[in-house]
Amino acid sequence: MVIENFRPGVMDRLGLGYDVLRGINLSLVYVQRSPASARPVRTPTSRPTTRSSRASPARWTINGDERLTPLRAGFPVCDTVGGLNAAFAVMAALFHCQRTGEAGSSTSRSRTRSCRSWAGWPRTFLIGGQEPQVMGNDNFTAAPSGTFRTQDGHINIAANKQEQWEAVCDVLGSPELKTDPRFQERDTRKKNRWALTPPRGAPRRADDAALGRGP
Repeated sequence: MVIENFRPGVMDRLGLGYDVLRGINLSLVYVQRSPASARPVRTPTSRPTTRSSRASPARWTINGDERLTPLRAGFPVCDTVGGLNAAFAVMAALFHCQRTGEAGSSTSRSRTRSCRSWAGWPRTFLIGGQEPQVMGNDNFTAAPSGTFRTQDGHINIAANKQEQWEAVCDVLGSPELKTDPRFQERDTRKKNRWALTPPRGAPRRADDAALGRGP
């Protein structure tokens, strides 16, 4: 097994390309960088946008908030996902060899494409022809959601189900929110999410103190 992370063409120039090494060992499993681009890659530049087929650090359309967008992720997502995909490719090649007796294979991996495949729900926006929006710590599928400041630290809330929302109202001591027409049902809560979790930097309202929100 050979796993390399050079730019496309480097292994061939070194005399260590797939065809050369497979001539030495027909059972070789060879994992290489995607030949789609000859440019070097670093984690910040490999994080894909949801709108474009190319990666661009200036167009991370789903990370960030209303004040600071785009924002980088706090750990090297693309490095990790690309490595996992490479490991899956190796296991698939070994399994194929075991099941069929056909030895040897070459596969490539792409950090950008790996992350794009893991984009999850933002891809549904593209299918529907909509533009994904930055939402800070809010969750597209739930409202209220996000990180809230309390007297003894921060907590994260994701009230997805109706009973979860009602439990939040009970904890806050605000049963009137349950019958507020803006928040009575899950879909209307999502449409009126900014009334529950306003964008950071927005003016505070009287009920912000009850929800424990910071300025």
